[in-house]
Amino acid sequence: MALLNQRLIHTGELERRWLNCFRDAMNNRRAADYDAGAVFTDQQAADSYEEAAAFCARIHRYLLAEGFTDAELAASR
Repeated sequence: MALLNQRLIHTGELERRWLNCFRDAMNNRRAADYDAGAVFTDQQAADSYEEAAAFCARIHRYLLAEGFTDAELAASR
């Protein structure tokens, strides 16, 4: 998270929204892993999925703008 902020958000390469999205996802993951009382609704899961998909799409566009090709990105999956 620190590197995302330092290298992409702070430099203006990506919008601050994506740091918040990533932070929320990490906090939810941490809660799911370590908080036995953590409960997530179907709607929360669906919202998190949509945010993650949007984050991945934004990163994909960023990498294409940086010169990567779709073939290179597909090969790294």
